Order: sequence, then structure tokens, then C-alpha cells
Amino acid sequence: MLYYTAQVCTGHEQKFIDQIQPVLPRESAVQQIIFLQKVLHIQRHGIMQDELTPLFPGYVFLETDRELDAATCTEMRQSQYFFRFLKSNRNITPLCDSDLKLLRHFMSFGERAEPSRAYFNAEQRIVVTEGPLKGLEGNIVKVDKRKSRAKIKVNFEDSPIIMDLAFDLITGL
Repeated sequence: MLYYTAQVCTGHEQKFIDQIQPVLPRESAVQQIIFLQKVLHIQRHGIMQDELTPLFPGYVFLETDRELDAATCTEMRQSQYFFRFLKSNRNITPLCDSDLKLLRHFMSFGERAEPSRAYFNAEQRIVVTEGPLKGLEGNIVKVDKRKSRAKIKVNFEDSPIIMDLAFDLITGL
């Protein structure tokens, strides 16, 4: 499978998908449009709530079995929410190497990344037992125990990105 990236208006990723899916040509190479989201614990007015937010704000991923065709690209460009394809509109390339590995890591948890399960060891370092943070411990740059969040720094499309991911503490270890 090939995965292409479309940059869209941040906050309107789902609107873009809803607008594009019905007008894609039948013979389109696009098999699925992927919009990854994460669950964050957010406290408002003293009440802790789970909120769904984009994992990669402003980006959707196109899963294909071959190169994108001109008709599909034209339909996507006509959306009011579309900005560009990555690397550029003139050089539309599928994800590869570390970018593809990162996308597949998050896709392995479904389109919705639930909080990871973690605990703190004797040295007060976070130890992730399962979830999206597992395997990315070396990328953690900050842990906020009060908010139950970890900031990770990853490179995507040759640019560093800081992401907040939630974790649930395991007690009784």
C-alpha cells in the first residue's frame, strides 16, 4: 500500500473527507481516507473529560494501491478545505521510510488513539506498557503527571512536530 498526505484546513479535516468521498471517481486509486485522532484528558471547570482531537492537525492520509491519478487530484484540489499535497502539488510523493513507519505505528491503534497505559519507576521515569506511546519513549520530551500527558517530538516530512498524547497511570505495581 502507498500512503499520500494531503494538507487541509486545520479543524476541518472531517469536513474535507465528507466533501471529497462522494465525488471521488469510481476508478480512483484512493481506497481509504485516513484521519487519525487522539483522546486527551482535559479538565474544564474542575471536571476531567475525554476529548477527541486530531493526531496530525491539518493532515489527512490517502491509502492507495497505486499512484494517484489526475482525476482524483483534481477533485481534491477543488475542495475549499484543501491546501496542498506533500511534498508539493508538483511533486506528489507517497510517504516512505521514517514517515511511513510513524504513520503505520499510529494506524496500528486504529483511527482513534486511546490513552497509553504507563507507570513511573523508582527513578520517576515513565514506563509505557501499552498504547500509542509504547515504542516512542525515547521521543518523550516532557511528562505532565497532573494532566496525564506526555509530549513527544517526532520528525514528519522533514519537520519536527511536538505531539501531546494521553496516558493512564497503572497503580499497584
